[in-house]
Parts: sequence; structure tokens; C-alpha cells
Amino acid sequence: MGDSQRPSISHHKTHHVRTEYNRLAATYDQRWSHYVESTITATLDGLELVGDERVLDIPIGTGELALRLLQRWQQLKIAGVDLSPRMLDQAAAKFRSSETSRSHWGGSHSGVVGSNHHPSNPNHSLSGNPQSDLTVPDLYEGCVTSLPFADHEFDCIFCVNSFHYFPDPEKSLMELRRVLRDGGKLILVDWCDDYWMCRMCSLWLRLVDPAFHQTYSQRHCEALLREAGFRIDHARRFRVGRIWGLMRIEARAAGNL
Repeated sequence: MGDSQRPSISHHKTHHVRTEYNRLAATYDQRWSHYVESTITATLDGLELVGDERVLDIPIGTGELALRLLQRWQQLKIAGVDLSPRMLDQAAAKFRSSETSRSHWGGSHSGVVGSNHHPSNPNHSLSGNPQSDLTVPDLYEGCVTSLPFADHEFDCIFCVNSFHYFPDPEKSLMELRRVLRDGGKLILVDWCDDYWMCRMCSLWLRLVDPAFHQTYSQRHCEALLREAGFRIDHARRFRVGRIWGLMRIEARAAGNL
């Protein structure tokens, strides 16, 4: 397949991802409650943070991971990006209603994919509300291959349950590397082709789900990360129920871009 075809294929898949998750947004947490709980638990297991890092959650989805992070480390400065405006609506509503959040939700999400305009703060600060003991995420509607952030803006990035949807994984990882400071941490959690049930699901989804792109073995995913400028700190595989086999890879941004 020629390079000239890639943009149209990427745009096509991105459109389907946005459409699908707009449709699922209102019931996503209820429909996938066990899966979400299990993958968030695995994501947080063994995680070490100072507690005041600048964090990117992509895609932020309904905001459940961001909420759990802030319940543990209240001074994190989180930005969340998602393709789906309806998922962002769910995240905003979750933080409005959360008893954990004691600040007024003042952010709105940009409707411009790839825009450099900060949705709630013209100075592009991730500091949240200075009058609150708890910062709340700034939300952006955008795409992983064109993030509205400066180079090296984040100390830590979470990419959970989404890598199999990225139509251009190499470009996506390079963009994540760009916005992560040297030595910064990336936590990637996704389906793993080392489990035969995931391989079967991958083959089936390629036939029936136009939003789906590809799943990877742990070895393949680690190779993609290294090519994008990361070094692997820790990696492990785990199961969620009988069907889902996943991997959790913790990597560092290595050297200069």
C-alpha cells in the first residue's frame, strides 16, 4: 500500500472511532464496568509517582482513570484528550458530580482537532483551579497523531485500552514521545496478541469493525516503542476474565528527540 493512501485510511478509521464512541459514551461505564475496573487496577499496580506531575491521559474516555489518579495523588495536573466529544461530556460530568473534586469545573473541550488553543486557560497552564486542593483535568477533543501541546510538556503519559485503534501506531508513538520530557514515563496498557483469544478477536474485528486497526504481541509493541525513542522499564501480561489477555508496558523517554 502506497504512502499516499495512508491519510485517507487514517481519516476513515478515525471517523469510525469517533462515531462508535459517541454512540457508546452514555452507557460505556455500565457496559464495561468489570473490564474498566480490572484494567485500571492493573494500570495503577506498582505505579510510582511523586504526586505533582504533569500527566496526559489519552484517550481520557469517560475520565475514570483520571479520577482514580486524582483520588490517590490530588495535586497531579492532568490533561485529557479524546476523539469523541460525547466521551468528553461524560468525563466532564463525572468530575462535576465527584465528591472528590472540591473545585468548580471550569473547562470546556475544544471542538478543533489538533488545535493549539487551550480549552479553558489562554495561558495553556495545566495547573487547574488554584483555589482548590484538587486539580481537575483540562479536556481536549483531538487526535493522538496531532496533539495540541508543546514539546516535552508532560512528565507522564497514560495510554490505556486504545492502542489497537490507532491507525498509524508509529506516528502516534512519535507524537507521544514529542510531548513527553526526556526521562518521562509512558504507561501503555492494551490487548495482547500473545493470547490466542485476542488473536482470534483481532481477526474477527478486522472483518466487522471498521474502527479497529490491529493488536500486537508484547515483543512487537516493545519494538515499536523503542523505534519511537522509548526504553522499556517493565512489561508484563495479564488476563481479564476468560477472553481478554492484555499487556502493561512501562517505558521511559530516552535521550533527546
